[in-house]
Amino acid sequence: MRLFSALPALLLVSSLHAQPICEDLNAGFTHSITPNGVQFSNGTTGTGEQTTWLWVFGDGTVSYEPQPFHTYATAGTYEVCLFASTLYFNGSIPPLTCTDTTCTVLTIGGADPCDDLEACFVASQTSANTVFFNNCTQPGTNTQYVWTFGDGSDGSSPSPTHTYLQPGSYTVCLKAYWNGCLDEFCTTIVVEGSVDPCDDLNADFWYGNNGIPGNIFYSATTGIGQHWIWSFGDGTYSDDGPQGTHTYTAAGTYTLCLTVWDWIPGTQDTCSVTSCQTVVIEGGDPCDDLEACFVTNDFGNGTFFFDNCSSNQGNGQFYWTFGDGTVSTVVNAEHHYAQAGTYEVCLYAYFGSCADTTCTTVVVTEDIAPCDGLEAGFTWFTTPNGTQFSNGTTGTGQTTTWHWTFGDGTTSNDAQPFHTFPEPGGYEVCLHAISIYPNTAGGVITCVDTICALVVVDGGPDSCDDLEACFVASQTGQTTVFFNNCTSPGNNTQYLWQFGDGSTGSDVAPTHIYDQPGNYTVCLAAYWNGLRGRVLRHRRGAGQQQPPATT
Repeated sequence: MRLFSALPALLLVSSLHAQPICEDLNAGFTHSITPNGVQFSNGTTGTGEQTTWLWVFGDGTVSYEPQPFHTYATAGTYEVCLFASTLYFNGSIPPLTCTDTTCTVLTIGGADPCDDLEACFVASQTSANTVFFNNCTQPGTNTQYVWTFGDGSDGSSPSPTHTYLQPGSYTVCLKAYWNGCLDEFCTTIVVEGSVDPCDDLNADFWYGNNGIPGNIFYSATTGIGQHWIWSFGDGTYSDDGPQGTHTYTAAGTYTLCLTVWDWIPGTQDTCSVTSCQTVVIEGGDPCDDLEACFVTNDFGNGTFFFDNCSSNQGNGQFYWTFGDGTVSTVVNAEHHYAQAGTYEVCLYAYFGSCADTTCTTVVVTEDIAPCDGLEAGFTWFTTPNGTQFSNGTTGTGQTTTWHWTFGDGTTSNDAQPFHTFPEPGGYEVCLHAISIYPNTAGGVITCVDTICALVVVDGGPDSCDDLEACFVASQTGQTTVFFNNCTSPGNNTQYLWQFGDGSTGSDVAPTHIYDQPGNYTVCLAAYWNGLRGRVLRHRRGAGQQQPPATT
């Protein structure tokens, strides 16, 4: 046994709190034993305007001093108590009186009171993977317990029951605390268990340098887990999938860890496995490679598409301000202005602790009807219990109502509905936004906008699988290039060309004249919503990368 002097004395509080202000009074003290006696240091807090003290030293003597020095006649164990009584002149008549008491056991020579504290427990397995810990510690008043079960979890119950996720050997420890005393007991237990449905989880991974200062590429190797959590050792995390890239903002040695987890079938519990590797990052400033960039495309009638061309988009975070008080955090932004004017659009790009900003000005010249600003939109997140829909409609008026159709014959008028589909499959979900605006000529204007999307539940087709951007470039003159569009089109497919010289186009198969010979990177973005209704938004298809055209 040993006296655990770093722990505060356990308080035996007996104060009667007449009013909430009395809760601030907290009697407390420490002591120092010398060859001539004991010096008591009063540490009471929350006292009022007038405070009196009563010390009871456990040997039949008392003191009224705030910081007494006391000499015990004989060796022994004594319970020392401090009674604090304070007056608060807070306008009440008579003044409010509050009291608080704290006690501790003090040993003067002779036996150590901590000798009686001995942590003890017996483990017994009660079912598959479940162990009962029978606490046989001889407790004192207000004994406290801290358990560590050897699997990363802990507890504070006197005699806990703990379930392990998988069989194995575990070192279990119990720490018992009492009146400043501490004792600890540890033992190794073997959990027999049964076949764990998560035995196939594997958190093995590899990583490599991308050739960019501080930047690595990481990838999980095998494992049936459907959820990945990456800890990069620099205070940042990612759960975006089994692979990705990460940039460290300073040279050093980091611990890169992967935790793979999955649901245990038929339960609401999870199991997981973790592995770690050491990553050494040499010098160099990774912020040099971050450059915010976007290209503005005017769709007319106040609608603009801002195509993000910033570097490090894979790991970057983006924040848009559109100059009209609205913001967005998407990668590529589409925005509709409600009225004519000049607006400054800015993109803030973040990558680790790196940041870069670029801004441009857009001019909206046409008069915009209120209905043109209403844009229905939503996203969704599917869980094992159903699908949560998040309403992202913008440009609403004074009042707005909602009508959802889920493609399974059911509807909802909630703004953010949670819906359970009857069976796996693909469902066309539509949101109808009905918004009312004041009319400058008097009365009101009612506007309606609708957007639909294919929601896949536990597998099924993706509405965008058939869209694949494609083109072939052929030079027809000295600086003239014909771009033969081989994209598989859908209904109302739209095209956005970037010819690499700062100019753009929207023709299906354009011919472009370059001012001078050179190497140009040409990009085609194909948009197709494939949905019915008046939809001003466009979903970007997964474009096929093409080699730069050379003229």
